[in-house]
Amino acid sequence: MKFPKKVIVAVDISQDMEQIFAPLHKLDFMKDAEIHLVHVSLKIVYNFALDFGALAYPLSDDRALIEQAVVAKITGLQEKILPYGHTGTVHVKCLFGESPAETFCNYAKENHADLLVLAPRKSKPIFDSSFGKYVNRHANSSIFLLAPH
Repeated sequence: MKFPKKVIVAVDISQDMEQIFAPLHKLDFMKDAEIHLVHVSLKIVYNFALDFGALAYPLSDDRALIEQAVVAKITGLQEKILPYGHTGTVHVKCLFGESPAETFCNYAKENHADLLVLAPRKSKPIFDSSFGKYVNRHANSSIFLLAPH
């Protein structure tokens, strides 16, 4: 069996990450992997009539603050969600995109992920969500699903 060398985990900071990702602690086959903990924030672009241009929310200045806060939150919890004895490298990312699922898949492709880890939102099955459906259809990597307990 070939163990993944590069794992990208989709992280939703609006949920209880510690509880949702607790099963990752027991996944010894990932302990030497390069792990990317990735959150994608929604970017909304408003186009105005009469060529006044476009406005993107969050504003560029706010994106840096949001990114810092998200990275700090995920970094503070990484010891509780990474596999026990993890020896590989860890990257924590906050990305912005009009389609979080597409942005996540593009990041996974650009980084040549071997494995993607997805968790369902609350009690909703993962493939009932638009994010899960999109990733399932467009990812070039294997997908590992974390089931809620």
